Amino acid sequence: DDLPLDLLEEGFVILQPVVEGDECTGVIILGSRRTGRRYLRQDLTFLASVARVAARHLERIALMQSVAAETLARRRLAELDRLKSEFLAQVAHDLRTPVAGITWSARNLMDGLAGELNEGQARYLGSISSSGAHLNRLVDNLLEISRLEVARNQFENGPFQALDSWREALENLRPLAAEKNVTLQLVGEGHAAAMLGNHDKLVEVTVNLLDNAVKYTETGTTVTVTIHPAEDGFQTIDVRDQGPGLRGQDPETLFGRFAQGDPSPHSSRKGFGLGLHIAATYLDLMGGSLTAADHPDGGAVFACRLPLAESTPASPEQGDHA
Repeated sequence: DDLPLDLLEEGFVILQPVVEGDECTGVIILGSRRTGRRYLRQDLTFLASVARVAARHLERIALMQSVAAETLARRRLAELDRLKSEFLAQVAHDLRTPVAGITWSARNLMDGLAGELNEGQARYLGSISSSGAHLNRLVDNLLEISRLEVARNQFENGPFQALDSWREALENLRPLAAEKNVTLQLVGEGHAAAMLGNHDKLVEVTVNLLDNAVKYTETGTTVTVTIHPAEDGFQTIDVRDQGPGLRGQDPETLFGRFAQGDPSPHSSRKGFGLGLHIAATYLDLMGGSLTAADHPDGGAVFACRLPLAESTPASPEQGDHA
């Protein structure tokens, strides 16, 4: 409509821009008519209508191309993720046998099967056994990562006594804690109720949280597992260490796969950055959640929130257990 009438009357070339929003994506060009008939105002109106239709179709094509590119990128990432998971699973399987052999041999020597040990030999074998157990947990985490996608589709929850899971995890980690002169303490057993979830997976969750806590806590202090009273159909269990705290780190980033927090000033042990990710994933599959924060009195506290079972039988034992 902005073209002058004398241009239309003379039948000159007409340029009609194709506009999407504020961007010109093309131009429709009409040359002089062979018949010599002039372009009329109605012709220009029709041309503008065609340009609007063309702009809409171009916009749809661009959107489809963008969606197709994103879909292709996601498929490529999914394939890379699958290959990485398969590689990690294979590495974990290859490592499991020699790690088990090291741990088994060290335990047999500590039990005196090859003769009596002096104090120095026993101390070194204890260190070998503890390191073997740590390696075994790393291998287990690698295997768990490869199983997580399957677990998402096959995960089954049911009522169970979660107190048994926490006790089992504490016993599994006591040797590691003792090597560092760290005390593991379970507080609030009398509050324990039946949970809706999975016993074995909660053991893995707690072992990973305790392993992380022992790594960051200061030598000679205490890692405390506190069971809080049930509230609104859920129960919260805290795992608190005596380390430097989160030191400004975003708690959400700690739960990412292969996420590595700041190195512990109280331990040289390294991991793959999988423990917290596995813990958070399994809690989510059990209908719960995992959060992290600095404790007001120092250190970090990781809070597990789990749903209660429909029936909540009393805990078999009352009182605190250190």
